[in-house]
Amino acid sequence: MAGPNIDRRRAEFPTLASGIHLLSHSLGPVPRTARESLLAYYQAWEQHTSEDAWAASWWELSRQVGDRIARILGGAPGSVQIQPNASIALASVASCFDFASTKRNKVVTSALDFPSMEYIWEAQRALGAKVEIVGSPDGITVPLENILAAIDDATSLVAMSHTSFRIALVRSSYLMFINRPDPLSWMRLSGALIS
Repeated sequence: MAGPNIDRRRAEFPTLASGIHLLSHSLGPVPRTARESLLAYYQAWEQHTSEDAWAASWWELSRQVGDRIARILGGAPGSVQIQPNASIALASVASCFDFASTKRNKVVTSALDFPSMEYIWEAQRALGAKVEIVGSPDGITVPLENILAAIDDATSLVAMSHTSFRIALVRSSYLMFINRPDPLSWMRLSGALIS
């Protein structure tokens, strides 16, 4: 029995024929279809003399891509919203909270989140958020018991990356949350405000 063909899509990335990419999360190999997609984007832009290009297709493109990702994740259409990057996505979430008008103004995050996330939370401090950064004893893990100890009646949001950007490891504390029979109820009981 033959194993999986792990190279089946390699031809779709022409630059892989001449080298390898070790920084794929930042500037990875360009897929062959990117040229076609960029050309289609350019042609749509060139054919419109006003903002009607947005109404004609660009607004819908975000929803269509989100729905494709939702299907992969097993989610319902309309349940995934894409953003240009994690910082903008996190800033969008943070903007939904009015930290200054409530006693539940605490945000629990971790020392292992991507460095740009810290800037988002630092800006929220000026808007009334009390940010608690749960430390890492070894630079690789954040013990679940430390996360749980940080969640209290003042917690409005627990925002943590589920993977470590340093070593690409899925964090076990995240798995502990999602492997519970009803993780959202459990987090609410632990003090987090989840809507």
